[in-house]
Amino acid sequence: MQVLKACSSGTNRHIRWIIKQELGLDPPQALINDFLNKLPEEEHGMETVVSPSKIISLFCKLYISPKVSDGEKSTDKASSKPNSQKLALSDYQIADHENPSPGDGRKQISALTGHLEVQGQNFWTQGIGDGPMGCLIELLCSIGLVIQLLEHQVAVMEYESRNQLEEDTSSSEGKMVAYVKCCDISSYTAWGIGIDENQVDASLKALIRAVASVS
Repeated sequence: MQVLKACSSGTNRHIRWIIKQELGLDPPQALINDFLNKLPEEEHGMETVVSPSKIISLFCKLYISPKVSDGEKSTDKASSKPNSQKLALSDYQIADHENPSPGDGRKQISALTGHLEVQGQNFWTQGIGDGPMGCLIELLCSIGLVIQLLEHQVAVMEYESRNQLEEDTSSSEGKMVAYVKCCDISSYTAWGIGIDENQVDASLKALIRAVASVS
């Protein structure tokens, strides 16, 4: 079995290679750096080794699904049915409207309506903002989760995933992956990753996952 020294000079490069091979993802360097900083303290010794399966398990728990472990598939989706997740969004709809704007004629705004579950509490609520992400941020703010979007990147998954993240067994190649970084009012930051055939759904999933880590 291949192992990786946690403090070796090539750790950054090796972890990126493992994530790309096993998950089909190519995360931003800032996210990789965040992951390196969150490795357990006991793994920072020169003699400590970390297996690729442990790296993937921890990466998924931090950024994709807290319920993923070795050999398990993720069921954490922003559009999944409400369950015991810390934060989940389901049954949502997005509609665009034109709204009168002084000096600018008419401005297009979006409205997101959906079912939000926060630690077992259920809300049916609506957020209005500039695009779907802005709507979700306003929706979260309406229930007291005040966050700020810091980074948002979307890309096409160009690599086949060996470790299927979706509930189905279809190919992950060609799907959209979103990387989102946000912070709360105390400036605590967190990343989230969302994967979906649709760019908007992938972005909403990523934001939900990031907010679940900071809230």
